[in-house]
Amino acid sequence: MSELIECRRRIDDFTVGMYLEYVFPGDSCLVPGVLLGDDSGAPEVTLLHSFRLVTQQDAEASELNFRLSIRIAEPGCSVEGSVEVDLEQDMGEFDTGVTVLQRARREGLTVEQAVELLRTFTDAMVEMGDVPERLGLVPRR
Repeated sequence: MSELIECRRRIDDFTVGMYLEYVFPGDSCLVPGVLLGDDSGAPEVTLLHSFRLVTQQDAEASELNFRLSIRIAEPGCSVEGSVEVDLEQDMGEFDTGVTVLQRARREGLTVEQAVELLRTFTDAMVEMGDVPERLGLVPRR
């Protein structure tokens, strides 16, 4: 559990830093969260850090999502990490719709292997600091 908390702290630091570094449009916001589930007796924890990108032209908010999840099950655990944009209109180099920037999933892992992959997937996520520029956002001056 302490490794999951550390991964959350690192993703929190990364996304809050990103939010403070760039000018996001209109009423945009960062919504971090922890989702807990239990599917058929297999507990799952998902860390979701969602940038809600709100412009006056959008009827609905676009999103930039950083997601990391672990599912504890028999005969093995699974870990998934993803970064994706879901846009209501073109932004920067991305077209309207869902674009997966990064996704990795592994199944059939021991708890120790799953914890190690949480770290690896977190490392990959926090290296994606160029996404706001790719969305056409400008750094704060």
